[in-house]
Amino acid sequence: MERIIVQNLLRYLHQHGLISTQQHGFLMRKSTTTNLLETLNDWSLASDSKDGVTIAYIDFTKTFDSVSHTELYHKLQGYGISGNVLAVCLGTILFVIYINDIVSMFDQCCVCKLYTDDLKLYMRMSVAGCAHTFQKCIDSLTF
Repeated sequence: MERIIVQNLLRYLHQHGLISTQQHGFLMRKSTTTNLLETLNDWSLASDSKDGVTIAYIDFTKTFDSVSHTELYHKLQGYGISGNVLAVCLGTILFVIYINDIVSMFDQCCVCKLYTDDLKLYMRMSVAGCAHTFQKCIDSLTF
């Protein structure tokens, strides 16, 4: 039953454009491979332009256990999800939804790739001040 609910929930999120294109975990046609291929392409383009790339890997595993249920409930309601589906324990997919909007925190120069509870944040170092901007992106992650 949980699998059916998750499939319908994901279908709903995709149909309404609510799931980030940067999320690669537990989504149809997305995987660790698609995450790596997109990243490799970005890094190769930077290398071809003789730009450096600064990267931060963040694992939210411990965060998964301390999600604010009230905040999650409000996010789900904001996505139009309510009723009995909120009473079912959906585990990982709820965390995917919980951190889904994290990509909106960054401007175009900071790229964010998600895979379930892992975040890869990177930025091309092409102009002066990029390191400071990248640090500000990392600092904004405290939530």
